[in-house]
Amino acid sequence: MSTAAKLLLIGGTGLIGSAVARQASSYNILVLSRTGAPLTSSTLSLNIQYYKGSALDPFTFRSLLTNTSTVVHTVGTIANQKNYGDQGTYEKLNRDAVVTVARELAASAADEGKKKCLVYFSAASAPPGWILDKRYIGTKREAEKILMGDEFKDQLRVVIFRPGWPELWQYYEFRYRCLPACSPLTTDCHEYPFVVPIAFGAIFASVLFSPFKSHIPDSLTFLTDRPVSDKVVSKAVLRAVEQEDVEGVVDIAKIQELALEWSKVHRK
Repeated sequence: MSTAAKLLLIGGTGLIGSAVARQASSYNILVLSRTGAPLTSSTLSLNIQYYKGSALDPFTFRSLLTNTSTVVHTVGTIANQKNYGDQGTYEKLNRDAVVTVARELAASAADEGKKKCLVYFSAASAPPGWILDKRYIGTKREAEKILMGDEFKDQLRVVIFRPGWPELWQYYEFRYRCLPACSPLTTDCHEYPFVVPIAFGAIFASVLFSPFKSHIPDSLTFLTDRPVSDKVVSKAVLRAVEQEDVEGVVDIAKIQELALEWSKVHRK
């Protein structure tokens, strides 16, 4: 068994989780997901182990936390998942899931006598309620408040990523195979979301509206959030994990800064 640090990706078969897995070659990576299997061949690797489970059920992942230094939590939803009943609500997926994971991670940190790192994916902002249910951003902020409260301050270093909402649209599975010429055996080929009308439009909007951000109503600030690619986000995550002084909210500008630092250090 390798002596490399263990990193647990919860919801690790999605766009962001898969991107982190591809970049984190120096870690022993554990991936927890509903299927317990990779979605594409791009994340098949000797340093990745897949487990079937749920962030809402500690029994399915508690043993994975032993000697695991970092957990990256990417579970969440932009809409109630009716297929999962009471387990598919905003409250369960955006808030309760990460709090459940944090409590288990904090317990393992206390048992092992060392502080551990939890990376949580939130959001910079969200469209107004007539476009997207306010519970989406509301449950994200509730989760942030709990994670950054007194309950975890002694056991966990909590890092909260707030990418722009278009990035989260990518992240929550709005995708299809748009690179049909790629061979399934090509390790750098993976499923990308269909981002032409979303991400490109959001980039244009962010350039147009950013200079006037201080004059824009709160309900429209999401228009100033520039999308960031999954590769940039994954590099930023790994840099945040490496840097013990990185804690609290990481906004879009900081995400880009951390990604650049990681590229310089690792020459990738």
